Amino acid sequence: MPNFNEPVDYTCPLIDGAIELVNGIEYLGTGLSFAEMTRAELEDCFESVKDFDYQEFISNMEETREANSILRDWGNDLAYELRNALSKIEELEGDLETAEGKIEELEAMVKDLEAELESYQEEG
Repeated sequence: MPNFNEPVDYTCPLIDGAIELVNGIEYLGTGLSFAEMTRAELEDCFESVKDFDYQEFISNMEETREANSILRDWGNDLAYELRNALSKIEELEGDLETAEGKIEELEAMVKDLEAELESYQEEG
């Protein structure tokens, strides 16, 4: 069962926007000149970048960086809490083992005392 308590919203939409930009301008990185592109390639390229807001892109990347930092810190905090919990469990298991040993000793002592009491009762 998932536990959705992470401290930031999903970052996939921000990443999807970056991928869309990269995919949209991939023709520019192929080395083809605009003269060598087909009309469809030119239209695809133009459609991908015509409404692109570079400042918004940079802002989204910084938001993704911030979210990544928050998630990393959150994960480190959880790992620290887990280590502490595991240490406490080990400590309590040791205490339980000690207590069980003491109980066994006391039960043995009770049996010895009962046997001793029974022998006094038989004598008396």
